[in-house]
Amino acid sequence: TLTNRGGGVVEVESTRLVGTDATQFAIADDGCGGRALGSDESCSVAVVLSPSAPGLHTADLVVETSAGVVSTALSGEALEAAAIPALSGWGLAILLAGLAMFGWLAARRRHEAPTVFLLVCVVFLAGGTALAVDPPHWYFGMDCASCHTGHTAAGGSLTAADGNSNLCLSCHTVGGRASALPIPAPHLLNEHKYNVTPDAPRWGSEMPTNPEMANRIMDGLLVCSTCHDQHSAKASNRGRVRVSTPERLTSFGSTGTVTVGGSYTGSGGSSYLIEISIADQHFRYSKDGGTSWAGEADIGADVPLDNGLTVTFAGGSFALGERWRFSASYPFLRLPLDQGDNTTGDRYCRECHSLWAMDHTAVEGAGGPGSQWLSHPVGESLNANGRGYDRPVPLDGNGAPQGSAGVDGNRSNDYALDAMNMVQCLSCHHIHYADSNTLTEDGP
Repeated sequence: TLTNRGGGVVEVESTRLVGTDATQFAIADDGCGGRALGSDESCSVAVVLSPSAPGLHTADLVVETSAGVVSTALSGEALEAAAIPALSGWGLAILLAGLAMFGWLAARRRHEAPTVFLLVCVVFLAGGTALAVDPPHWYFGMDCASCHTGHTAAGGSLTAADGNSNLCLSCHTVGGRASALPIPAPHLLNEHKYNVTPDAPRWGSEMPTNPEMANRIMDGLLVCSTCHDQHSAKASNRGRVRVSTPERLTSFGSTGTVTVGGSYTGSGGSSYLIEISIADQHFRYSKDGGTSWAGEADIGADVPLDNGLTVTFAGGSFALGERWRFSASYPFLRLPLDQGDNTTGDRYCRECHSLWAMDHTAVEGAGGPGSQWLSHPVGESLNANGRGYDRPVPLDGNGAPQGSAGVDGNRSNDYALDAMNMVQCLSCHHIHYADSNTLTEDGP
C-alpha cells in the first residue's frame, strides 16, 4: 500500500520490478500507476512470486513518484512441488498470514522516502496444485462443483444432472456455458447417435470390448462419456485441436481486438488469461486464471505465448487491466483415435464398429455373397492391392490433390489419412456436425 503522508498531491508515475530475479516476480494488480494521491490517500500494488525454478528469489519493487522514488525488497523461496502438501482451511489461512507478516517486516526495513510509505505483501503458493480436470473444463468458473454435488445428487457419480448426456447438455447447448460447441438432438443424421444401445445390427455396431468404453455403457446405452473422457484432453489420443475465440472479460474502454494464431502443441488442454499490464504497451498472460503469470511481452503482432500459440493485438487502444480469455484443447477422447491396421492398430471407431473393419480381401467378397458385411477397406495404405487405392495422395473436396496449390480452404472436406498413411473411418466420416456437403465447413 502506498500512502501520501505529505500535504500536497503526489503523482505516481510508474511501478516496475528490478533486480536479478525480477522476472521471477509479477505485478498482479497495479492500482497505483497513473494515480494522483492527495494527502492521506492510498493505493495498492499486488506482487506475486511466479518462479520458473525452485530456490530463493529476490528483487525490488520500484515506484516512481513526483515526490521521489520508493522501493521495497521482495524475496520468496520456491520449493519443489512434491515437497508442498495440499493446504486448505486453517492451514492455508496460517500460511497466508505468515507470509503477509514476512512481507510487512521486510518492507519496514527498506523505507527510503520521507513523505511516502510503501507496504508490500507477497503471497505465493510455490508449485501449485494438480488440476482435477484439463482446461477448458477447469478455471474461469469451472471446477468440480460445476458438474458434481456432494449431497442429494440428481444423478449417479454425484452428478448435478440425472443422466450422463443430460449433464453434458447442461452446458453444451444454445445459451449454455459451452454454447460454442452445442450438442444437437441425438436423432439428427449429422451427429453420431447417443442415448442408444451400442449393440445395433442395423448399423453394424456391437458392444465395445475395451473396458474404458465398455464400463461407460450406462443403463445399456451409449452416452457422451462412452467416447469422451470429460476429465482429460490428451494430445496422445489425437483429434483436432480447437482454440477458442478470445472473450473479453472486462470493460475498461479498450477498442482493439485480440486474436490467437499459431498451432497448439500442448500435451493437454490449457486456459489462457491475457491482461494489459501497461496501457497500449505491455501485456502478461496466466494459465491458472490469474493466480500466477506465465509470461509477459510488449503488445504487437504474432507475439509468442507458449505451446506454439501466438497472440496479436490490433485495431485500437488497450486499456490498463483489460482482460481476455481463451482455451486450447483436444477433444477429450476416451481412447486414441483409430490408427494402424485392423489387427494391431489403435481402435476407437473400430471398438464398436468392428464389423466394418476389413481390408480389401474382405471387400472383394471372400466367403460368398451375404456371408459378411461388405465395406470400404480401412486399416490399409493407399494402393494396397494395386487396384482400388491407386492414387499417391487423396484428392481434396474440389478434386485437387491434397497438399497442392489448388486445394480449397475447407479442411473438413479433406480425406485425411492417419499418421501411418492408412485409411481409417474418420478419413471419410465425421462424428459431430457432419452435414455431408463437400462445399460447406463442418462444425464450430
